[in-house]
Amino acid sequence: MAEDILEIIQEEMQQYRSKYEYLNNFYLNLPDGLYRSMHVVFKKTEEQMEFSPAEKKQHGHSDLYCNQKRKEFFQTIDDILLEEGIALKDIQELQKLNTTMEGLEKFYDRVFPIYVKLREKGYNRYDLNK
Repeated sequence: MAEDILEIIQEEMQQYRSKYEYLNNFYLNLPDGLYRSMHVVFKKTEEQMEFSPAEKKQHGHSDLYCNQKRKEFFQTIDDILLEEGIALKDIQELQKLNTTMEGLEKFYDRVFPIYVKLREKGYNRYDLNK
């Protein structure tokens, strides 16, 4: 299964010039990311991520993503960070560095394994990069 996901990711990445372009907004879902902050401010972390069949088809989200609360999605990311031995302070430091191309590359190289693990769990590209 993991090999299949890596093959799928590699195929998808061929359409982009860099890992940064491919991962796009993934970093916004990480601790201290904008998506998390917005959902806390607007008190939407407890809400179910519900989509109509038409919305789901239009946006391309997975069943896994659509059938959980936002806080569950963010907790899954945090759990994988722990599994991979990446501390919150490391993510925060790396996010400060992503103001240069070199910083972006370092950041995305560090979080790429998290992205792969999330794909292995059943999330798709649209769930993570939206």
